Amino acid sequence: MISKKKIITILMFLGIILGYYALTYLLGARTLCFFKNTFGLPCPGCGMTRSTLAFLSGDIAASLYYHPLLLMVALCFSVFLFRNTGPFNALYKSNKFWIFCLVLFVGYYAYRMSYMFPHTKPMDFYKDGLLPRLFS
Repeated sequence: MISKKKIITILMFLGIILGYYALTYLLGARTLCFFKNTFGLPCPGCGMTRSTLAFLSGDIAASLYYHPLLLMVALCFSVFLFRNTGPFNALYKSNKFWIFCLVLFVGYYAYRMSYMFPHTKPMDFYKDGLLPRLFS
């Protein structure tokens, strides 16, 4: 059973998140990405939602364009979710696996920032983010 203190903590956390999104929406933000809303820069996962939707609709080419590491993220999530079962347990405990995933993700983010930022979606600059608005 979840304690009353945990429930209050969760509700406070959700309230802060909802308050943040309400504030950014009122200020004109039209993206759900916390990182992009705040800093105006694309996050390492930018395009993941579009990639997922394209994948689920069967458009594999668009899915790979928006974020080709979607399947790697799905694998990492599966390893975490099923960490107490069979082969997933070995991967979950493997530092090499997690370091490989991190290096691949950060490396691909650096590549995308080098070649796509700031003019190509989803790696475009978001001028309506909080910090870009404060400094303009």
